[in-house]
Amino acid sequence: MLKKYSYDIKLKAVLDVINNGLSKNSVAKSIGASTTDIRKWVRMYEYHGPDGLNIQSRKYSGDFKVYAVEYMYSNNLSSPEAAARLGIPSKHPLSEWERIYNTFGPDVLRLGKRGRNNKKMMKKVAPAKNLANLTEKELILEVQRLQMENDYLKKLNALIQKRRELEQKTK
Repeated sequence: MLKKYSYDIKLKAVLDVINNGLSKNSVAKSIGASTTDIRKWVRMYEYHGPDGLNIQSRKYSGDFKVYAVEYMYSNNLSSPEAAARLGIPSKHPLSEWERIYNTFGPDVLRLGKRGRNNKKMMKKVAPAKNLANLTEKELILEVQRLQMENDYLKKLNALIQKRRELEQKTK
């Protein structure tokens, strides 16, 4: 469950870490937060001052998303660090933008579409081959490729099934 903290609690936690030299772990335990939350609040405070603790999520333009990913790469930053510097309250949108940037390119980030991704966009489906025009050697190669693909999928399915069985035994 996501727990919300007031501005005063966040500020006190950050000041305990920065001014009083308390560890992030001890401060997190004292208020019932995670160490990750404390780390995030301290970063936001360091880059944006006390106002950084009140930054809310908002809608970002496609150009900003591309800029954020490229800024992260050019400065060799982790996604939490880049999010704090850019005033993004969570690392998760930036990580998602990075995935889309690397998979589909910056132009897809600029589209600005929201909601579920179109399945056609996510799955790059190869067009069906016209087997009538292929030579015998090409047909043999195609059969071999399909057999390898089938063997790979069978092996993957067996590994998944084995992992599920192990998980059920440990429960």
